[in-house]
Amino acid sequence: MVSDLQVRKLMKLLSSGLPLSRAALTVGIDAKTARKYRDAGPPPGPDRAPHRWRTRPDPFAAVWGERRAMLEVNPGLQAQTLFVYLQRQYPGQFAPGQLRPLQRDRNEE
Repeated sequence: MVSDLQVRKLMKLLSSGLPLSRAALTVGIDAKTARKYRDAGPPPGPDRAPHRWRTRPDPFAAVWGERRAMLEVNPGLQAQTLFVYLQRQYPGQFAPGQLRPLQRDRNEE
């Protein structure tokens, strides 16, 4: 994977007149990859604000009330424990890969 630092160095070397193949070699990336970044222009930097909207529907929306009630009774409840409970209550509805969204929601509360 090419880092932002490598791309910035590549652009600086290219603007100073160094040939693409030499600039790519200097920053440690392949010439074909360097060409791709040169043609695409500057990469989006850290100035870009992170998005705060969901990209997928909430898999736990149907059990939101039950989840909220359990957290009110026991605020220290871990997301893993809550997830195992929900898997037992609703067999087949929650896949193991859905633990992370529950952890993320738990951290935002």
